[in-house]
Amino acid sequence: MAHPVRLSDHDINTRTHAAVAAYHAADKATAKRLCDDILAAMPTHPYALNLVAVMAMEAAHLEQALDVFDRLIDAHPDDAQGLSNRRICIERMCQPNNQWLRLGFHYYQTGRVRKAIDVYRQAIAKGAANDNIHGNLGAHLQDLGDWDEAERQYQLALALNPAHTGTLYNLGHLLSLQHKHSQAEAALRQAIALKPDYADAHLSLGHLLAQAGELDAAMRCFDVADALTPKSPLPPTAKLFNLAYDPSTTAREMYALAVRAASHMGAAAVDSRLRGNDIKSGHDAKNGDDAKSGNVTKSGDDTHREEEQSSADKKIKIGFVSGDFKDHPVGYFLENLLRHVNRERFEWHVFSNYESSDAVASRLRTLASRWTDIAGQSDVAARALITQAGIDILFDLSGHTALHRLPLFASRSPSSSVPVQITWLGWHDTTGLANMDYLLTDRASMPPARQANGSPYVTEQPLYLPRTRLCMMPPQNAPAISAQPMLRKGLEGCITFGSMQIVAKLSSISLQLWARILREVPSARLIIRTKQFREIAVMERFKIKCETHGLPMTRVDLLPPLGRGDYLASYEHIDILLDSYPYPGGTTTAEALWMGVPTITMGGNTMISRQGVSLLTAAGLQGWIATSQDDYVAKAVYWASHATELQTLRSGLREQVAKTALFDGVQFARDFEAAVSSVIPA
Repeated sequence: MAHPVRLSDHDINTRTHAAVAAYHAADKATAKRLCDDILAAMPTHPYALNLVAVMAMEAAHLEQALDVFDRLIDAHPDDAQGLSNRRICIERMCQPNNQWLRLGFHYYQTGRVRKAIDVYRQAIAKGAANDNIHGNLGAHLQDLGDWDEAERQYQLALALNPAHTGTLYNLGHLLSLQHKHSQAEAALRQAIALKPDYADAHLSLGHLLAQAGELDAAMRCFDVADALTPKSPLPPTAKLFNLAYDPSTTAREMYALAVRAASHMGAAAVDSRLRGNDIKSGHDAKNGDDAKSGNVTKSGDDTHREEEQSSADKKIKIGFVSGDFKDHPVGYFLENLLRHVNRERFEWHVFSNYESSDAVASRLRTLASRWTDIAGQSDVAARALITQAGIDILFDLSGHTALHRLPLFASRSPSSSVPVQITWLGWHDTTGLANMDYLLTDRASMPPARQANGSPYVTEQPLYLPRTRLCMMPPQNAPAISAQPMLRKGLEGCITFGSMQIVAKLSSISLQLWARILREVPSARLIIRTKQFREIAVMERFKIKCETHGLPMTRVDLLPPLGRGDYLASYEHIDILLDSYPYPGGTTTAEALWMGVPTITMGGNTMISRQGVSLLTAAGLQGWIATSQDDYVAKAVYWASHATELQTLRSGLREQVAKTALFDGVQFARDFEAAVSSVIPA
């Protein structure tokens, strides 16, 4: 059995000087042997790595040299000599036969996106850029969140090749993220005009239209993509995700689509570095049209707390997989769990499918026992990391939403080291996977619809939490609760209703109900604030839709989104939130309660449609849950004439809900731990 080489600092320094001397004396064999001794004792020694790489480069072993330079820069990112020599090596590799694109694509495929960016930037500096290099650079910069520079690179690529469908697609996707709806739609439609069988472009256009409230047009796009790629899980996933906005959707339909999507999630069905509801197409190393561009990764970046390492074999290891460990509802709800968990009995592992450094991600990193980035990793590689961690229970926190890794869960074999798989939090409906063991839920969330055998429309076994499936982290730096707006106006009945949901949630039924309320309360106003109203064209189309459904637009304010602090403060202008149907609010409902604003909600026949019911039940506000459309309107009309009673509720609502299951992280952690402990195989 080999043992590590032990050298003192003095021995290492002596060998380093001797290796350099041997190199300058042209005795490269001795120099290499001395460097190998040093690296056996200290694998990241910068001088030894640099010298080994330089000698390989001089011997024309350029790929070997680059591999060693990469090891050097990974360990010492600011090593000036290593960086300079690495650039020389790359130039020697790529310049003679214009191999820049090939090397950059190699780095991307192996999950080293930042190194791919370095290669493309060097190619541009050397005057070797083409449309594919600019396009790939834009795709990777977009993954890293540098949207302005990504857009500039896309435009440079299109200036060289206006008909590059991959670039048009990526540009359309980027513009949609920036809520530039009209420009995004134009780019995607141009890509489709050039390549009518471009399934990904049809999918992306469908998502764009759905988010603008054009659900019928979106479904037509998904149907086209489905016909083009009948074995792909992406079109049925897209339909499933967006059917949740349709009031006519049944639990049975959601179940059937989920099962169909899951049936295509075999190892060869989809590269799960690319997600169905947030996918981008990139540039192939040969012709630039067919390759995929995924998410940035820091492969194997394991951040862990030393205090968790003792007696690790005695602890239950819980793993969470998602791309939403960031400023996102998944992050908000998970944080309140991780702040109160038992660290003596459990280890809490995060497997992140997206690189984020925002405030929420930073807090979650400190709360996790171990953090592993799997963005850009294949399912096989990610599964190996999970196996290596010894996970006992693996949670999917995304379902069929963007950045999910469901194929990773689908790939579990009977001999897998992960005995239990559970879905929770990011998507509250069935995944459709045969080997997803449990769906973590609460009884208020489950619709009454049943299959012929009496079981709910889920492939998983429901695992019920006793109080709530969602426990919200109280908003940080929330302003004080303001006085009741209706009373400030001095006239009871001058109530202001509000909605803070995305346009896709504002269905025809929602608008019809709100129109009825405004008719029955002639002095009432309605504020609709949503991020889609950043763009005037979307707002104008929605205004027409409102008018079609009978809303008096002289009493309706359509407003653009606000920053986090201003958004919370804006509740001072709202008396009551009117929930959307059939896709209700989640985080918005909880945040509004914290700001003293109750929500009128109504449950439906799918799990997601009962989210508002679950939240208000957990908050002890069952009286705000409507049992029918007439009851929904009646509750709104009642409160419009009970301003003083509403003010009493408002002034004490934060203190009231803070003690309930919706915000009680300590009790939720105990409930959660009991539930997961109950399903661990004996």
